[in-house]
Amino acid sequence: MGETTQTTSSTTRIKQGNKNNNFENLNFIFAMEVLTEQKEINLKGLPEDSLTIFKQLEKDNFVIIGENVIKPTEKAIKEVDRQKKAEKEAHEPDHAEIEKAEAILNSENPPKKISELLNRIIAGEKKNKLIVFTLLLSGKSSNPKEKQIILIKGESGGGKTTLMKLADFYHVKSVARFTPTALDYTDLSGVEILKIKELNSEEKQGVGSIKFLSSEDKGYSMEYTMRGEDGRFKTEKRNIPAITLITSTTTVELDNQLERRAWILNPDVTQKQTAKILKFKAERKKQKDLILLGLIERTDYEKSKKTLGYIVKMIEPAQIIIPFMDTLISLLKTDRLRVRGDIDKILSFIAFYHWLYQEKLPVTKINGKNVIFANPEITIQALELIKEPLSSMQSGVEARELKVQIERWV
Repeated sequence: MGETTQTTSSTTRIKQGNKNNNFENLNFIFAMEVLTEQKEINLKGLPEDSLTIFKQLEKDNFVIIGENVIKPTEKAIKEVDRQKKAEKEAHEPDHAEIEKAEAILNSENPPKKISELLNRIIAGEKKNKLIVFTLLLSGKSSNPKEKQIILIKGESGGGKTTLMKLADFYHVKSVARFTPTALDYTDLSGVEILKIKELNSEEKQGVGSIKFLSSEDKGYSMEYTMRGEDGRFKTEKRNIPAITLITSTTTVELDNQLERRAWILNPDVTQKQTAKILKFKAERKKQKDLILLGLIERTDYEKSKKTLGYIVKMIEPAQIIIPFMDTLISLLKTDRLRVRGDIDKILSFIAFYHWLYQEKLPVTKINGKNVIFANPEITIQALELIKEPLSSMQSGVEARELKVQIERWV
């Protein structure tokens, strides 16, 4: 009787999925969960679209025990159990990882420790991933003057999407693309990071409005006409706030005003980076196999991702006072006009980089706000980290082009 109840329950779930037009999105884990609940399933009794899903399962995940009858392998059952456990753990505090996050923020060099965690979730890109991680902290700030635009620019398959995934540690609104007026009517309440997967200048997908999300513009306002309750037309005003934005493009040239307001980062497309990615993927596969064998519970990727998530939650925005501002300004080259806008981005990055050290530096409460006095050594670390993208932005020569040319000639 119990077996019949399980079968009915699972079949009902499948039919409900079809009814709600969600079945086409049914992933491997859901399909295998249905199998493992029932122990075996007769494909003949399923609707055609449901049948297609199960037929697409990898053959090492099930065995055929009769005409149109399949059951899951031990490998598949273990994988489903692991995914269920991972999903449960994702919603429960992981005290070991919380302690690790606290230890990192209290260490002598938090950025170095954070970089070690980033190495376990992203291959290579040593500087780019720490720069992106640091800039995304602006999403935690309520100050519109601190919001950043991060534009990851490179060829298809070059690693742009991987770097953009760092935004997923926040309350993120992710969209594929924007039409010219979509941003005007987008609800950004409660959103820390806006992630637009790709910008394409040829399709003019709202690029003109996106630039006004920057700290320089502090958002923008739009007015539109609508008919009131009395039947008369009236003008309404809508404010679109500044927000931290991360996006990518393969386009060589975008709107000049957008590029001037943005941090432009170029993923590493060298052969050395490709080798690092292959090694990284091989190691992840090994660890997944060890989980299936029951030798480890979680991969380094999963553990590091969770620790980084706790670090992001623990960091609190603070005001940074730079006592050596004159000295800092004297280090910047003034022969390029762009430096006028870049100085604000540089000062913001120095501030966010100091947030990583907030457990090590004295924090003073002034008018109810956390205030930290900038440290010269930490400031130099921050400047060294962003030296390459700054040089690239100011010279107009992309770092990816320089690296490829150097690799060809060396």
